[in-house]
Amino acid sequence: MNTPAPTSIPQQLRQAWRLSWKLYKQRDVPLWAQLCVPLSIALLVGLALSVAGLANRHQLGDARAWAWALFENLVIAGCVSLVIFAGYRALERLLPESTLDRINADRGWRAALLHGGLNLVLVVLGFFIGLSLLGTLLQIDLWTRLLNKPAVLQEFLLTSLVATTAASLIFWWRERRQAEALRATEAQFKALQAQIEPHFLFNTLAHVHCLMDEEPLRAKQMLESFTDYLRSSLGQLRREDGKLGEELDLAQAYLQLMQTRMDQRLRFEIEVDPALRGTPMPPLLLQPLLENAIHHGLEPKAEGGCLRIHARQQDGRLDICVEDDGLGLEAAARRPRRGSNGIALDNIRARLQSRYGQAARLSLEPRPQGGTMARLNLPLYRT
Repeated sequence: MNTPAPTSIPQQLRQAWRLSWKLYKQRDVPLWAQLCVPLSIALLVGLALSVAGLANRHQLGDARAWAWALFENLVIAGCVSLVIFAGYRALERLLPESTLDRINADRGWRAALLHGGLNLVLVVLGFFIGLSLLGTLLQIDLWTRLLNKPAVLQEFLLTSLVATTAASLIFWWRERRQAEALRATEAQFKALQAQIEPHFLFNTLAHVHCLMDEEPLRAKQMLESFTDYLRSSLGQLRREDGKLGEELDLAQAYLQLMQTRMDQRLRFEIEVDPALRGTPMPPLLLQPLLENAIHHGLEPKAEGGCLRIHARQQDGRLDICVEDDGLGLEAAARRPRRGSNGIALDNIRARLQSRYGQAARLSLEPRPQGGTMARLNLPLYRT
C-alpha cells in the first residue's frame, strides 16, 4: 500500500475519520473503526439537538425531559449518520474505480457541490428513516403529527441545507490545504533531488576520468549515456506532471549508464506497449525504484543480474512493475543504507499520499524465483 496500515487504536480512528468523506474501494482500517465515525457524529449531534431543544423549552433541569429528548434525537441522528455512511460505501461498491479516482481527483468547487448534494439527499433520507423507526418504537403516528406541523419540516430542511453547505465549505477548504501540502511535498522532493544530483554527477565523471586512459571506448559510451540521462532528468525536475514515456526514457538512459559502470554485469529489459507512453504520471517516481533495485539487489551480487520494467493500463489505472533477480529483500535489509537509498521509498510514499491519498499504492515483495518486485499502482487522474 502507499502507507503502512495503522496499528494502534488512535491511529486507526484518525485514519477512519480522514477517509470517511472519500470514495475508496480499498481501506486500511477495520470496519469497527469506520463505524465509530458516524456513531460519534450521531452522539454529538443528538446531544447538541437535545440541549438546544431543552434550552428552548426551559427544561434543562428536567431529568425526564432529558431522557426523552436524548432518546428521540439519538435515534434520528443515528439513522442520518448511518445512512450517510452506507451511502458513501454503497457508491464505492457500485462505481468503477476509474470513476472514483476521477471524483477524488477534483479538489475544486465541483467536488464540494457533489459531496454537499450527496450529503443533503442522504440526510433527508436518513431523517425519514429515523422518524419512521422512532414512530415504530414509540408506537406513535409521527408522520401525521409532522404533516400537521409543516413549519417543523421546513425548519429541518433549512437546517439540513445550512449544515450541508457548511460541510461543503469545510470539504473545499480541506482539499485546498491538501493541494498546498502536495506542492510543499513536491518542492521538498525537488530540493532533495537537487542535492543528490551533484554527488551522482561527480561520481560518474570521476569514473569516466578513470576509464579514459585504459578503456577510452567504454569511457565514451559512459559519457554518452550520462549526457542522455542529464537531458532527460533536468527536464523532469522542472515539471510537476509527466508521462510514462518520459519516465521510460530517463530509466533507459540511467540503466545504460549503470550498465557501463557495472561492466556488463547489469542486463535490463523494458516491456511497455508504445501506446502507453503518453499515459500521465508524476515525474521521477520510477528512478528511485531502479536505484533501489541496483544498489541493494544487483550491484552487490557477484555475477550481477537482470532488471525488468513492464507496465499496463487497466480499469483507468496504471500498473508499473520493477523487478530484479538480485539478492532479495532480506539481504537488502541487512546491508547498510547509503546515500539517498534509505529514504527513497519513504519519499515515494509521501508523494503518493499527498497527491492521491489512498488511491495509489506502492508495494515491495519478494519474487518466487529470487530477487525483488516493486509495484506502482496509480490512478490516471491527478488530485
